[in-house]
This record gives sequence, C-alpha cells and structure tokens, in this order.
Amino acid sequence: DPFSVSFELAPSQFGEAGQDLFRIGIKGKQVPPEERKPANLVFLIDASGSMAATNKLPLIQWSLRQLVKRLEPTDRLGIVVYAGDVRFEMQPTEVNDKSEILDQINRLQARGGTNGAAGIQTAYAMAESAFRANGVNRVVLCTDGDFNVGLTGDALISEIEEYRDKGVTLSVLGFGTSANDAFMEQLADHGNGNYALIDNQNEATRVLGEDLVSTLQVIAKDVKIQVEFNQDTVQRYRLIGYENRVLNNSDFTNDSVDSGDLGAGHFVTSFYELERDLSLSQGRMATVRLRYKEPEGDVSTELTFDFDLSAAANSFDEASSDFRFAAGVVEFAEILRGSKHSQGQRFDDILQIVSATQGEDNLRKEFFGLVVQGSQLSH
Repeated sequence: DPFSVSFELAPSQFGEAGQDLFRIGIKGKQVPPEERKPANLVFLIDASGSMAATNKLPLIQWSLRQLVKRLEPTDRLGIVVYAGDVRFEMQPTEVNDKSEILDQINRLQARGGTNGAAGIQTAYAMAESAFRANGVNRVVLCTDGDFNVGLTGDALISEIEEYRDKGVTLSVLGFGTSANDAFMEQLADHGNGNYALIDNQNEATRVLGEDLVSTLQVIAKDVKIQVEFNQDTVQRYRLIGYENRVLNNSDFTNDSVDSGDLGAGHFVTSFYELERDLSLSQGRMATVRLRYKEPEGDVSTELTFDFDLSAAANSFDEASSDFRFAAGVVEFAEILRGSKHSQGQRFDDILQIVSATQGEDNLRKEFFGLVVQGSQLSH
C-alpha cells in the first residue's frame, strides 16, 4: 500500500468531562529524491505594489533561489508575473541552466496594481506547452492574498478543475499575513495541489526544500476516508475541522467525485471528539475505510480497518507525545477560530501540554512560541 494508517484513542484534556479524542493518522510512503518524477513547474507571481514588503516578494525570490538548489537538472521552471499587466518572465527552462533562472528571479520587482487580466490562463498555457507526460505538471501561485488573476468565482474554479483534469495541478503559496487564507486554500483544494503560508525563511526552507518531494510526488490520488462509529459504543461525535473537505456518504464510492491527493512522506491527521459508553473496555468502536487511486489509475482500491477499545489509553497522559502535541494544536486552532466547543479553554493549558511534548523539534518549538503570543494577547 502507498501509505500506513494509525489510530489512537484517549480521554480528552479539553471540552466536557467524559469526552474522548480519536486520532486517525495517514502517512504516505517515502520516495527517495532520485526516484521523484521530473517536474514542470510554472510560478505565477503576484508582483503588485502590496508585495513590496520584505516578507512578500523578496521572500518569494529567496524561496525560489532555495528551490533551484533542490531541483534536479532535468526539472523545468517557468515564471509568469502579473501586476499592472501580465508578462512572461521566463519560459519553462531546464534547471541545468541555473544562471539564467537565478538572473530572472533576481530581476523581479513589485509594481502597479493587481490587474492580472489573464494571469492564470497565461500560467496554465505555459505549463501545458511544456507538459511532461510522465512527470509533475503544476502551476504555483505566489501571492499575499490580495490578488486578481483574471478570473473570479465559479469561472476561476472551473478553469482550475479543467486543467486539473488535464494533469496540470495548482498549488498556492501565501506570503506575508494573508487576509484571504481560506480562499487560497480552496483554490489549492480544487487544483489537487498544496496550500502553505510562508512568512519566514525557515518556513520557506521547509515547504520548498525539506518537503519538496512530498509536495511534488503524488503517491495516491482521490484519497477518501469514511469513518463509521459503532452505535452501541459511541453516543455522539464530531469531526474537528475539515469542514471544506466533507463529502456526502454517496460520494465515497463514486469514483467520478474528485478528492485530495497524498504526497510522498505526507502526513494527514484528523481528530474526532466523541462521547462513548465508558463501561466498555473492548469491542469494535469504529470502522475506518480508505479509498484511493494509483497516480495514473482510474479505479479505486478500498482498505478497511477496525479500531478496538482495548487499544485505548486510560488517560491523556498515557497517550503518545505525538497525540498529546497534536491535541494541543487542535485546541489552539479551536480557540483562535472562536469555536463554541472551546469556550472556557485556556492558552495556559495548551502551553503546559506543548511544553511537555515539544522536545528538540524546531517546528514544535516554533508552535510553542505562537501559543505564548496567543496567551499574551488574550490577557
């Protein structure tokens, strides 16, 4: 199988007394960099006046320079810039010509408004002209969220889906503090790509460096998950987050319904908050079904897993450190978005959990710093 699946159940540290958290984790198999498919990437770069700040266009330039170092000589990179107008900055060029690529990157300047009349069509046409039949073909939109790529609403979504079905996907990278975060994520979802917010060089290194293979190499497409709780065991449950990715039950077995792709080494984590019969210590609590297609396939494979209560942790502290840290992240997000389920919860409780589970991981330490800031702002 292209991925592994893990489950964990433990009493919740948050919410009402007697509630549990059920974690489902999916991890894509690793693919060595030398086995990654050749890439045809076209960067659609917002160079409007709002992008002049150091954490916007200058950070895009820095990020692209790091990307060039990571790409293979046979990969191709093209650049389309939009501001007051749209222009080809560079036709798809093989990365073995690094001097030409770096020269074009260094020339980028923020100017004018955001009237990118045909921005996204231009980028897609460029990607299609250099299409690699057995490779990764992707447009990467880089913007601060204050953008106009020439199409809006349903017309923009239709364009993205049309090219997705042709084999050209869309990723979106937000730079700076974006006011259009949800919309950019929605575009990437429809384009079967990735969305990331980049606000510093460390994050740029992670997204375009360390996670590059995961970002580019799809190991399973149209991945769907269906969770069926045993009604004799679970009285109530709710999925935390993922509101924009929920499918109808009938869509699960419908292979014509598009869903997300999974990259090499990519982690997907979901949490359910639930209430169950605490007098039961064994027996099936949930059945989890996964469907996916091979990257070049059209027929789904379905896997089925059962979770038994005998595998549950007796307390939150007995759960794995990964589970406890992830639970802290989830609750932090719940507080920030003003969820009714987080009322009465405190940043200090999250700080205590994250402090005990961050270890030497730099990303976890960075998250700890964010919770500290949130705590300070709330007082």
